[in-house]
Amino acid sequence: MEKRRYPRYRAGKRALLVINTTMDRPFHILDIGHGGVAFKYLGEKKEANLITNISLVDDQHVYLENIPVVAVNDIRLSPDSPEGQAGISAPRRRVSLCFTSLNREQEDRLEEFIREHTVGTA
Repeated sequence: MEKRRYPRYRAGKRALLVINTTMDRPFHILDIGHGGVAFKYLGEKKEANLITNISLVDDQHVYLENIPVVAVNDIRLSPDSPEGQAGISAPRRRVSLCFTSLNREQEDRLEEFIREHTVGTA
């Protein structure tokens, strides 16, 4: 079993991300850590490999803008998993992104976001 370099933390309900290359609504974060973030979306598979930067937000604030990322995977969630939410007809998917280079200020803001918007380890 592969071990992560950084721990991941389960995100709270207000933890959101915005893909900067689109004007879509925010996506709900599933988990986040110092190395990356995972979010969920509803529907058919998107072009996750085209995501190059994101912003971390909640319902009132923008915490961190234009974070450079690279997509690690985009998988369909099982309808029986807690993330898959059985009973919804459209497929739910999970995208995992890796942060590629953060400066010290961005790392500090990421740490603040994690402290304020997570509820335990993933």
